[in-house]
Formats: sequence, C-alpha cells, structure tokens
Amino acid sequence: MIGKISNLFPLSIYQVNGGLSKQVRDTLVKEIDNSIEASGSDAKGTWTGDVEGYHNIHKTEVYRPVFTLFAKAVREYTKAMGVRDNEYDTYYTRSWGVRQRSDKIIEPHTHAVSHLTGVYYPKVPEGSGNLVVHPKEHQNELFSGLYNSDSYGDGSLDLGNPLCAENHGIKVTEDLLVLFPSKTPHKTSPNVSDKSRYSISTDILFVLKDANRKEHGIPPIEEWRKTTAYG
Repeated sequence: MIGKISNLFPLSIYQVNGGLSKQVRDTLVKEIDNSIEASGSDAKGTWTGDVEGYHNIHKTEVYRPVFTLFAKAVREYTKAMGVRDNEYDTYYTRSWGVRQRSDKIIEPHTHAVSHLTGVYYPKVPEGSGNLVVHPKEHQNELFSGLYNSDSYGDGSLDLGNPLCAENHGIKVTEDLLVLFPSKTPHKTSPNVSDKSRYSISTDILFVLKDANRKEHGIPPIEEWRKTTAYG
C-alpha cells in the first residue's frame, strides 16, 4: 500500500529580483557605510541601523528606489495570499540598513510588533551567508524536540527530507527582495567570506481602512486618540 502526503499550511516566502542597477545598489551600500561612520559605534561585527539611530530610512530620499520596490512587492504578496488589499492601508513603520561582516551572524529573532517583514540585498559577496527561516512550531513534529540538531546527528531523522527539517535556508543574491510574515523566526548563516554583506530591512503594518463591524485588525489611525487627551 502506497499512500499520498498532502502538505498543508505552508510558510510562504515571497522572492523577486528588484531590477535595481549596480550604480543604485552601490549608492545604497555607500549610504549604509556613511550611517555606520556617523553613528560612531563599534562596527567590527554586525551593524544594524535600527538600534543605532537609523530606524526610519524609508523617509530618506536616497532609499526611495528600495521602498518603491517594497510597495509593489507587498501588493503582489497580499494578492497571492488571498488578502484583499482594498481592505487595508499598509505602512512602513521601521526600516534600517545592516552590514554583516566576515565570520558574523544575525541571531534567531522575530519582529514582534510588525505584520510583514521585507529584506532587500544590495550587496551579497559569494559565501557571505543566507537567510534562514524556521517555524515556531513544526506541524509534523510528533513530539517536542524531535526536529532538532541532536536528532539529525544521531540518525533519528532523514537529513535529505525537507518535511522534517529544523529550518530552511534561502540563498540570497544581489538585488533579491524577500517578504515573509514578521512572526517567523529567522536568522542568517555565518558570513564565511572576507567581505561584508549588506541588506535593508523594513517592518510593515496592515491597518484597516474601515473597522466598522470588524473584530480583528488594527482600526484606522484617524480613529486613534492618545490616552493623555483624557487627562
């Protein structure tokens, strides 16, 4: 007897080549380097602009080409996911540049106060690492701890089977744009090259255009009011 496996509830990762010229990408890299120098921080490891005073680069004109790409990508993503974009306004809430130097990684994390996260890669030297995603819960894990590095090491799991992988690596290249749900745990693999890798990240919120009779979702910003307005 041979049965059939149906893979349901997949994690969907959007990827597209942005089409920005090398000249534009080099300008973006130079701008990130300028920000690193201006921040005055110790940038021997991985520099992330959101914690160095550069958390809203979507408001800086030099980055406009990237955020124009993100805007188009978000429309494609929402349509592919079955979300009616005429129901929501989408907002860039945070955005920042990243430089990952040789032999460094970005540790596993999520973007807890965001809905959708995007990353664009203006400069990716060969061997400088990949984006790695892994779910909070493995839907097929029969018991807690089954899908971990120990199980791969002791032969309990088939290393070649993606259905029991602890995580999945996404090969990144120059000019690649990636979107994924912000709640997705992700990290980078080590940069084993002798050059730095550059990326630009953004967090995006979906806000209802009309919250009337809708229980879920963020109401329109125009309906918000500070608590201090009441004393």
